[in-house]
Amino acid sequence: MSRWRVSYICSFILFLVGVAWSLPVWADLEGMVVNVSESGEITVNRGIADNVTPGTHWYIYRNGRPKAEVEAVLVDNYTTLVRVVSGSGVSVGDKITTKAFDKAPDSQVANAPKGIEKTIPKNQLDPRFRTTPHEKEETPESTEKRYKKLSSACTKRASFSGGDKDFSRTSVNIPMVYNTFYSVFHKHAGGIIWQDAATTLPSEIGYNVGRKNIAKHFSLDVEVTWWSDNLLDAYSDMVAFREGRTTIEQRLTMRNGLYAQKGTDKFLVFHVKMKNTGKENVQVEPFHWHIFLIDDQGTRVKPERYDQVLDRVLVPGQETEGNVYFAKFDAAGRDFTSNGVTVVLEDILTERATLKF
Repeated sequence: MSRWRVSYICSFILFLVGVAWSLPVWADLEGMVVNVSESGEITVNRGIADNVTPGTHWYIYRNGRPKAEVEAVLVDNYTTLVRVVSGSGVSVGDKITTKAFDKAPDSQVANAPKGIEKTIPKNQLDPRFRTTPHEKEETPESTEKRYKKLSSACTKRASFSGGDKDFSRTSVNIPMVYNTFYSVFHKHAGGIIWQDAATTLPSEIGYNVGRKNIAKHFSLDVEVTWWSDNLLDAYSDMVAFREGRTTIEQRLTMRNGLYAQKGTDKFLVFHVKMKNTGKENVQVEPFHWHIFLIDDQGTRVKPERYDQVLDRVLVPGQETEGNVYFAKFDAAGRDFTSNGVTVVLEDILTERATLKF
């Protein structure tokens, strides 16, 4: 075989190898939606290992029907966080592809809704697309309004006043009263029975009056705010817009920084604020004795840690506030937030309050 033929064959083989190597790049990049957070963030199972870069566009289908168009924002090795360009109703398990939706005929496009719907044939259009509201442009005022609304929804309050609820009721020692009156109406007891009655009854009355008077001086207001993902996202957007950091990348950087700063990347975080509104000192130390979660099985879950500033004896009018940190998952790996969160405040002025988020 001549040298030129060998050279030709080698070149052809190298060409075929190059084509085969390039096929994954030329082919449509397909994958799946693997997570949709409470705040609406969407994660797909493709990343740097699949040559994904920020700005990559995917088209999401379900059962062959178009759902939304998304754009890659944060790219990790094997997953990517995307933002919705248009469309809605994305769920875990939806298919993704880089192949654009087929364009509809001009007659359909003319009557199609705005946005992604322009490129979807009417017979394939998800009914929800026809009424999909287009988000208004965000402003510092709109982000602050959203944060305040979510903050109110994520905050629960409890008031502890009068200490033991028995303080507000008259306490009667039944055996003592019985014995006293039994003695009064039996002659064999002699004259001393009147002395017993004269000392027993006033002491009982004085005891009850004293309990009520003491109870009036104790009062504590407690406010608990759950730093949920939704609330932290809203807070992050509010801070970002105040500082003029409004691009997607800047907002995500702000959010990730706040997640780490507040500890919500590792814990369920509750901000607790207490104020002594009574006339006597109130002791709330050690605070971890007074707060716990209830999981789906009804089991108590104690805090992992908390800010020591909550260990206080509050004098009248004094306030204190700090964070309490719980594990995100129980011993079986179940998410505490799957069915809402239940926080219990216990043995505060001998009372108990259950806060459901």
